[in-house]
Amino acid sequence: MIRVIATGLFIVAAIPIVPAADSMYGTIDGWGQMIDPDGDCRFEVGKNVVTVTFGPGKHGLDAEQDRMNAPRVLRSVDGDFSVSTIVKGNLPLPEVPYAYVSGGLVLMQDSRNYIRLERASFIRNGNKSYYTNFEQRIDAKRTRMGRFADFPLDAEQDVELRLEVSGENVRALVRHVGEDWHEMGTARMAIGNAFHTGISGVKTIPEEVDVTFTHLTIGDASRVEAGGTSNIRLSSAPSGPITADPPANPELPGESKLQREPDPPRTLVPQSVSVQKTPNPGTPIPSDERVVEQSVSKASPRAEVTARCLPTTKKTRCRRRMLSSFFHR
Repeated sequence: MIRVIATGLFIVAAIPIVPAADSMYGTIDGWGQMIDPDGDCRFEVGKNVVTVTFGPGKHGLDAEQDRMNAPRVLRSVDGDFSVSTIVKGNLPLPEVPYAYVSGGLVLMQDSRNYIRLERASFIRNGNKSYYTNFEQRIDAKRTRMGRFADFPLDAEQDVELRLEVSGENVRALVRHVGEDWHEMGTARMAIGNAFHTGISGVKTIPEEVDVTFTHLTIGDASRVEAGGTSNIRLSSAPSGPITADPPANPELPGESKLQREPDPPRTLVPQSVSVQKTPNPGTPIPSDERVVEQSVSKASPRAEVTARCLPTTKKTRCRRRMLSSFFHR
């Protein structure tokens, strides 16, 4: 089967679909291979712009939860390089108890080792937070969870994201378009495996969501100047170079190895872009950020109860009661 996306500007023809692999819709010139593991998403292509419509249900890039079904557009890159893109503002965020929606850059070596740099929108019990999420997975384990205070964002402004790769070192930066760069921090990735980089995102809500990306640029690894830094260090790597076994995954046609998940291909339906508007953030950022991890993965009220930190005084009382009961048995 050949998939075709028609726009007012040009036509992109795709390669034949392999039923036992991710649904692949061909390539976008300058962007890379369109990949849709669940076969329920759409890609609308224009001049220097790609709008990804996330299909119904959860779509994640969470190897620790065995959920790697987010749509993405990737291309292979060797050596030192930089990659950047702009994510349009007003990511859809419905009035529900818990929701997470994001769009941004992904830098992958395989399905267990990758970095996500995203503009993220999160709501918990009516409190909305808009921030930059910088996370890494090493051997399917998250090294650190992104925090609201890492670099808050304006919900309506376009955001530019940038990754600089030099050897095993990765530097992440973010800015509102037209403003100074802000360095999120750094990470380290294994030497010897090819990189696949491009755009992706995550959502936890059942409704479809449109995320619009513009001006994906892959260039040399020149270091841009940053006006500030969040000093995030994602990987606590051992001394000396990081090494990793080659990924044991089937190969994409013309690409290096990536994870595949069996799923029957579905029809790609072009759709006009309709970016939803969301209210301006008017509530303070919650301080208990551990709730994010539970609510994003489970999206249930129970997550708040299990993840919420107790005040210090209550923690102390609990410890005292536990010790008392132990010594009086």
